[in-house]
Amino acid sequence: MTNWIGGRMSRRAVWSHRLARFAVPVLLVTALAHRFALIDTPTALTLLAIIWAGSTVALLLGLSGAILLTRWQTRFNAFLWWVLLSPMLAPGIVLGL
Repeated sequence: MTNWIGGRMSRRAVWSHRLARFAVPVLLVTALAHRFALIDTPTALTLLAIIWAGSTVALLLGLSGAILLTRWQTRFNAFLWWVLLSPMLAPGIVLGL
């Protein structure tokens, strides 16, 4: 994780990335294990709640990192804002909202 703009990455951004990278495989394993009856429904729901909580924490850490990013004035801020906002705007654009 050494290729970022300006050479600065906050601890919040690092932890947000780690939590998000952890949540995706756990979600896939949970879905497949439940689909093939390796785990029962209450266990799958518990795992989904844990995944949801971890994803929420990752989102909050990422947003707080984005707010801190605005305090550092660089020439890349306009580009970074589009990168940060595109995941939130893309579903509305696809759905025609």
